[in-house]
Amino acid sequence: LSLSHCSTVGHDTAGVLADFLGARAILAIGLIFSGIVNLFFASQSSLAMLAVLWGANGFFQVSVHPFSAEHVLQDWAWHS
Repeated sequence: LSLSHCSTVGHDTAGVLADFLGARAILAIGLIFSGIVNLFFASQSSLAMLAVLWGANGFFQVSVHPFSAEHVLQDWAWHS
């Protein structure tokens, strides 16, 4: 449940921030913070902290998906 809520908020936040910062900045921020959250996730043993980090990871990963898919599809379509 927390992952789906964080994903929903992540989509909305990424869209708004992309209008101000640009898709490349959001892609970089999402990848960097997702990596950092995963490093913390691996070192935790508390179930509550794992749930919080799982939600944060969902938030940052969702911010990456639309922009990375767009770039992959543009590159693929261009080479076809």
